[in-house]
Amino acid sequence: MPLAGTLVLVVDDDADNVDVLEFLIADAGATVRTALSAKAALQLLSGWTPDVLLLDISMPEMDGVDLLSAIRCQPELQGVPAIAVSALKYSSDKERAFSAGFSAYMTKPYEPLALVELVGWLASPDRRDKGPARRSPSVSMP
Repeated sequence: MPLAGTLVLVVDDDADNVDVLEFLIADAGATVRTALSAKAALQLLSGWTPDVLLLDISMPEMDGVDLLSAIRCQPELQGVPAIAVSALKYSSDKERAFSAGFSAYMTKPYEPLALVELVGWLASPDRRDKGPARRSPSVSMP
């Protein structure tokens, strides 16, 4: 299982999107926790540090960019890599996400193999030495 031992937090206000991401990542062996709002995510992160964050960009009340900013205020979470997930494909949305500190931007619909490889690469301690082997049109890097 390529993601065995990897801890992942998935945050999206759409329960169907959460279910899809949770299934794809858990099926690859990761332990996944989910939240349907930024507030719920911040509560989950109290006392728990995932290896990778998957945050929806378009959420009510607090969007994914603002959520990542709030997460980065917690010293133990400053280095956790984050993937922005969104249906938005505009370069301005990607630029805003990368400026906020996201490690990657993935557009919906997800390519399962590319998603699993991206999560595994970001969770790996040697990720700075190489990029994910699987290149996908749905994944952008800064």
